[in-house]
Amino acid sequence: MGSYHFGIVIICFVKLYIEYLREMVMKYICSLVNNKSCIVVALFAVILIQGCAIQLVPDYKANVAQEIINVSKKVDIFYGKLIETSDSERNYANFKDKYIRIEADLRALIVQNKARPLNDESISIAETTLNKWLKYKKKHKENDSYKVTLAKNHRKRFTRLFTAMSIAEEAKKMRAEQTKENGGDE
Repeated sequence: MGSYHFGIVIICFVKLYIEYLREMVMKYICSLVNNKSCIVVALFAVILIQGCAIQLVPDYKANVAQEIINVSKKVDIFYGKLIETSDSERNYANFKDKYIRIEADLRALIVQNKARPLNDESISIAETTLNKWLKYKKKHKENDSYKVTLAKNHRKRFTRLFTAMSIAEEAKKMRAEQTKENGGDE
């Protein structure tokens, strides 16, 4: 989450720097030409510069945001059932099929995130989530049991990871809305 907020700060800094550079270019152009033609050249430069936009955040995808919520629910239900199951029934075989289905869902999230450029943060969170899932699955298989306290901790960890994924996707939505409000100019 910290690196996500740092990324937002960097994006804001870059935007401010681009605005500063636009202003400096305008001043420089005006200093090169006489005052009469300065307005024409300045307008041309503004139009040219406005056409150059740097996109540092991938586009928002509502289907990906919804899929994050759907997979999060499946993982939460998985852990809810695991916690409510008696110790004697909490063996790996009783949960194997659910592990496989959720693993497939997590891999699909990674594929969806990799399909979009500039999406390293979301890819990283999705891969971390899959790696934790595989690690906990492996331990469950090796031990053929799952302690309730451990399951509760893992459930909380997945909640944090899916929250991070959702926040990352919402930031993309906010950027898209801001771009729309600005008339498509970024």
